[in-house]
Amino acid sequence: MAAGYVRPFIAKGSGQMFFVFDIANYAMFFTFQKPPGTTNELKCHLVSAYSVNQWGLSGLPTRAKLRKMGYVLDRRERGEVIPLT
Repeated sequence: MAAGYVRPFIAKGSGQMFFVFDIANYAMFFTFQKPPGTTNELKCHLVSAYSVNQWGLSGLPTRAKLRKMGYVLDRRERGEVIPLT
């Protein structure tokens, strides 16, 4: 990835997820969860990753504000939900 930015969004039935679209036209969707009873630990689950053609760009999440990856990791490690706006 060229920059460390992600876009939070809410997936139906799955809760909060994050989306990255890099310069190689590759989309990745993942979650971060803090395991119970841990300190300074996050569980990252890669839900999906695929190459996106030009026709598929319109279906990708665009509504939420881009967030720096460090901000997201810090807040998720504290168990907080990332605001969409």
